[in-house]
Amino acid sequence: MASHVPTRVLVADDAPQVSRRLTELLSEIEGVHIVGHARDGDEALALFRQLAPDLAVLDLGMPRQSGLEVLREIRQTGLTCHVIIVTNHTELALRERCLAEGADGFVHKTTELDELLALVRAHAHRTRGPRG
Repeated sequence: MASHVPTRVLVADDAPQVSRRLTELLSEIEGVHIVGHARDGDEALALFRQLAPDLAVLDLGMPRQSGLEVLREIRQTGLTCHVIIVTNHTELALRERCLAEGADGFVHKTTELDELLALVRAHAHRTRGPRG
């Protein structure tokens, strides 16, 4: 039987309690492995380059570089990485801008955690299977 390779996830949020909660929730999803945590945009980019995650969950309002700036840098690398922006902002224009810049999802981290989990679960399910 072929072994399954987990979806490797990077979590970036400057609030330690939010980062912990996201990690707890995402770790419960079958096929998800949290490979790193970043507290700001610069650290998120450094870890992205070092760890090459399959999926990045980026807080929009991080110090040094915002989640949107990190998203732009990730997209410029040409590497395949699913990116979900999480935020407490509710402005439709901001959501549309992030999606237009290449985000695969935009989720309100207080009221839409179920949507975040569904997006990550769907990504992990799509990518499950042997690699090689």
